[in-house]
This record gives sequence, structure tokens and C-alpha cells, in this order.
Amino acid sequence: MWWVVLAFLSLWFTNACFGQTLRVRVVNARNERPLQNQRVSISGRYAKGSTESFYLYLRTDSNGEVEFELPKPAPAGFDIFADLDYARWYCTCDAVVTTEEIIQKGFVSKPTNHERTPAQPSVQPKPGEILFRPSPTPWWVRIFHPLGED
Repeated sequence: MWWVVLAFLSLWFTNACFGQTLRVRVVNARNERPLQNQRVSISGRYAKGSTESFYLYLRTDSNGEVEFELPKPAPAGFDIFADLDYARWYCTCDAVVTTEEIIQKGFVSKPTNHERTPAQPSVQPKPGEILFRPSPTPWWVRIFHPLGED
């Protein structure tokens, strides 16, 4: 009997969120200014064996945002990656998140270990939004980074 309830909720959730606009925002963790013209890749995570696919490659606008319509059928989740210049920006800007979590609560990336930012930043994700908060790369990393490259 529980599988009937699960199937009903799954169908309801898929139909209820179709056509909804989702947003990815990229803002500087220190001053909360938007990062424009940053590459963002989005791919849908469908059930194993599904023939559905969803891939987008976008660039943030002047507000540090990209928007996309939730496809039908809605994927179970998304892999979202902000491809930043790591010589300038330090971030774990990679999210594997369920569609349900994005729609209900939104998602914010975890701060990196060295960030000196407020514990509770004023910029928070809204429902339907993924928020990445990179911080400027520390000066010592910028100096030593080229030494580690081949």
C-alpha cells in the first residue's frame, strides 16, 4: 500500500513543479556582490535506466544569475556546477541536490574552510534557487598556485 502513496506523491510532485523557473545565483561571499559572466552547467539526474536527459550550459547575467525552466518530466535532482576561475575564486561550487529540496527550500553551497565571512550571511537562497558563495582566493594561494601546475 505504501508504494501507491509514493507513486501518487511522485506523480503529483512531477506535475506540480512542471514549468517552474529555477534560478542559480553566484555572489561574492565577502561583499555579496553578484559575479557576472560566470559559466554554470546544469544536468538533470533521472532514474537509472531512464532515456531522459537534460543539460544546460549558461553564463550568469549582470545580477550573477541564470534561470531555467524545470523540464517535463522533472528529474529527481540536479548536478549544478559553477565553473569559476580558481586562481581568483575559492568555492565548492558543485551541488548535487534533489529537485524537491530546490523547490521547497533552495540550496546554498557550504563555505570553504578559510572563509572569513559572517556565519549567517544576509544573502540566503529562496525556494527554487541554488546559491553559490565563492570567496576571493587568498593572496598566498594566488602566489603559490602557479608552482603546483604542470
